[in-house]
Amino acid sequence: NLYFVETNASAIYMVDLNGPFPLQYSTLTPFAQDAFNDPGGLTHDAAGTLYISSLESDTALGWISRIDTTGTVTDLTWWSGLEGSWPTLTIDESDNLYLVETNDITQITQAQVNTHIASGLNGPVGLDYAMGCVFFSDDEGVKVVEASGGTPSLLFDTSSLSITGPTR
Repeated sequence: NLYFVETNASAIYMVDLNGPFPLQYSTLTPFAQDAFNDPGGLTHDAAGTLYISSLESDTALGWISRIDTTGTVTDLTWWSGLEGSWPTLTIDESDNLYLVETNDITQITQAQVNTHIASGLNGPVGLDYAMGCVFFSDDEGVKVVEASGGTPSLLFDTSSLSITGPTR
């Protein structure tokens, strides 16, 4: 299945890739709809559970929600308080989440431990995990940092809004 967020509808849609194409957006039924505040980052684990980040607003910090395969939404209160305009998410093989917060990249473990793995970045946006590393883009270019933390290395001197890493 293909999942995508529609920020204006505060909804996540699921598209069966075996169906006929093209599809009309107006015919789609939301897979999950909640009080998301402009849903942005979206990733999934091996079991098919979705994780989605909601936008920080003028009155509240952002948060992460978990959406199981039936479409049931659970707001993960221990992962609330995200800072940044639109936290981007990715996940590793141990189901640790990585997200962009303002100028940092944070790892959030299933044991609810938050660790900054890279700080002082220049507007990071794209984000992906592969081979023990977190790949991301910021105003300086496409970079990589070990998932355990460290100093990011520049791979390409061009910025990008979205990124996906090598095959996991």
